[in-house]
Amino acid sequence: MTAPIASIIVVSFSLFALAPLARGQGDPAVGTTSSADALVHYVPAKGLVFLLECDGFDAHAAGWSRTTASQLLERTNLGRLLDDLARQAIDQAVAGLPSSRRPTTVELHDALRRVLHAGFCVARIEPAGSTLIVIRRGARNGSRGLVERFIAPPDSQIPGLRLETRAGRAITMVDRAADAVAWWSERDDLIVVVGLAGIDAVLQTLDRRAPDAASHPTRTRLAARDRDFEPVVRGFIDPPTQPESSPWAGLEAIDFRWGFQADALQTVIRVDAPAPRSGLFARFDGPTFDRSEIGSLPADLRKITIASIDLARLAAAGAAELDAIAPGAAELAQRIDAESLTPMNINAKRDWFAPLGDRFVFGVKPPTAAAPFDFFLACSIRDRAALAASLDRLAPLLDRAVAAIAVRGAARPKRSVMRPLGKAGPARSTWTIDIPQDALPPALSRIGLRPTLLLGRSKLVIASRPETAKSLEAFADGLGPRSGLPGEFAALQRRIPPKLVALTLESGRDGLEATAEALPATVLGLQALVRSRLAAAGRPPLPPIVLQVDPAALPRPGSSAATLPPAFHAITVDDRGFTLLSRETVPTTNSPLATLARLALFLQAGPAR
Repeated sequence: MTAPIASIIVVSFSLFALAPLARGQGDPAVGTTSSADALVHYVPAKGLVFLLECDGFDAHAAGWSRTTASQLLERTNLGRLLDDLARQAIDQAVAGLPSSRRPTTVELHDALRRVLHAGFCVARIEPAGSTLIVIRRGARNGSRGLVERFIAPPDSQIPGLRLETRAGRAITMVDRAADAVAWWSERDDLIVVVGLAGIDAVLQTLDRRAPDAASHPTRTRLAARDRDFEPVVRGFIDPPTQPESSPWAGLEAIDFRWGFQADALQTVIRVDAPAPRSGLFARFDGPTFDRSEIGSLPADLRKITIASIDLARLAAAGAAELDAIAPGAAELAQRIDAESLTPMNINAKRDWFAPLGDRFVFGVKPPTAAAPFDFFLACSIRDRAALAASLDRLAPLLDRAVAAIAVRGAARPKRSVMRPLGKAGPARSTWTIDIPQDALPPALSRIGLRPTLLLGRSKLVIASRPETAKSLEAFADGLGPRSGLPGEFAALQRRIPPKLVALTLESGRDGLEATAEALPATVLGLQALVRSRLAAAGRPPLPPIVLQVDPAALPRPGSSAATLPPAFHAITVDDRGFTLLSRETVPTTNSPLATLARLALFLQAGPAR
């Protein structure tokens, strides 16, 4: 499934980095696209294992114009910023092509804008092993010329190039073992088939001698109207059957939709992995929660992540499952198990995992001069007495850790770094960890780190500062209101779904600056995943794309682009599987689209069906 997966990554990134292209003018002669014009009528239903269908912005002009993203791209520097990043990516992506095949940045930029306006479709057909690409109006908007120049430059001798007539159509082919490809015009649309074995299946579908993908049950369900959600992009993956030994065992299908919901952008990704689950999916089958259980958190939080994680079940996960969650996690777990802190008679699984509950909360407060990064991590408690005993044995361990990480020449503290803060009691105890600043690396000393532990009636809180821990006392004791989201997140209250296993709330007060600055690193991260999969397949690596953000183009503090409505990303669970739901003003690095691209990369190397 290499070609479809590459398409997922390209489109996932395009929806963020190339979204400003949609603000340009589309084809003035074309209005909305009806279901009869849907490009899936070109796609065979039989053997369809991957589908990515984009209606195009022309088909949803009214819905797009109502979104905050549209207004930001039209009226602020954001459009110019993302335009610049897109041009940088294009420049570097085509730099290695021979001059006869290389389009100019303007040509490719304009072609991508036209494709986003008009719409396109990408499909994978098995067992032919062919990938079908359809570009609406591509036969007359310049797309065909670019494709032909890329595949078969007019001034070059192309082995295997021929023109063949099939089913009354003039089809151009390049028949090479490594990259056989064919293309032709179907009315105003451009059809490209990579892998010649799939041509006849496409022609039979076009001539109505075989059913098309419009009748595919998954596509029919995805195309159905969903209240006020207006999908622009939809698709699905029918992955190879995973063996029982695979961390992805039990995965049956993935489908996804991206579009407009009132003034926001919404993504819905559905993962079908029916219960009883095994492998990686079984590790997240613990208790669920809903928005009323979040508790009395401070109103000024910039970001909140809540997750239901059974540490005991996660600790029992195999190496493959842990590495599927986070590369390197299996090695870290093995080290924790092996070292076990036996000199201190502390065992991580017994003394930490067992007394803790399954609800975790991570929060970030607004930065200040004294605390540029102010945060906390809280966890529910299963056995308070056992956890209190473990905390009592923590001080000598921390003293050893401080001595181990102290930079050369730093004076060792004369007393334990972990000391009670105030009077301890049966219901609440607080300790502060005073690590000498010269014992910390410069990056940590600059953020004013003074870790504080708060053991309340129902939660353990680890905060970056004593003041942060103090503000969470009611939360740690399980007191205060339990029926609403804090601060600006209250506006999302009715949109948060039930039966959650994870929820992230993101403030709009940080604006677009952090997202724009994080985009180059996000692109490099996706490329690293692509390179690892290419290396595993024995294929040559792609050159890196390095983006530079122009500080002058970032939204100014206090501008309309610097403050956005809050966003959320949620994961819910039911007997059939999981749903990832995201609602945001602009796609961010936390968007499920990035998650989908990473998941697809993991799934591409699977056994045959």
